[in-house]
Amino acid sequence: LTVEPKDTWARKEIVDCFRGKYEGHSHLEDYIRSSNLTANYRNVFEAINDFEKHIAFDKGCFVFHRSWGVGIIRKLTNDTLTINFGKAAGIKEMKLSMAVTALKPLAKDHIWVLKATKQKAELAEKIKKDKVWALKTIIKSYDNLCDFKKIKAELVPGILTAGEWTSWNSAAKKILESDAQFGVSPTDINMYTVRDHELSAEEKLSNEFKAQKQFFARVDILM
Repeated sequence: LTVEPKDTWARKEIVDCFRGKYEGHSHLEDYIRSSNLTANYRNVFEAINDFEKHIAFDKGCFVFHRSWGVGIIRKLTNDTLTINFGKAAGIKEMKLSMAVTALKPLAKDHIWVLKATKQKAELAEKIKKDKVWALKTIIKSYDNLCDFKKIKAELVPGILTAGEWTSWNSAAKKILESDAQFGVSPTDINMYTVRDHELSAEEKLSNEFKAQKQFFARVDILM
């Protein structure tokens, strides 16, 4: 009877999870192999980090470049990406090794992707009618930690006019204060998050109290 080392067993479990999560990715096995996920000599956390950096790139995925804006990957051939950045920059080719550092992967429902792919009138109508959806979309686009300054910057003047923002802003703030789907960061009361489950009123008040406590603690230090 051969007993596999714990590390080998754990790595197999990790790889199986990734195969399930990224099923259908055209280069899944290539990235598993190149990141050495199954190799015991490679630090497992470094291997996972390497794998996750690369798996975000595949045909049909959206990316952001600081100069060219939002683009969609049209082809991934060997280690070369062909990306369409639309009218802003056209078609660009980039090596995967460069893409990992030069491009920011974006989810299909990221606010930048929606602004780049949807008609302005259509998106504006959705944002005005469904404020909960709009708030969730923008907050999640900022890694689930976003203040009102960023929310406004995403909407005005590109989608909403200054006048439309005034009424939208008032209604949105009421939603953030009353809807249990939203919370605040335990360390900063001005940073909003989307909860993976609805908070009870007690939990929401507790989080707000913690955030205020952190705020006043910083004020005391400064004074």
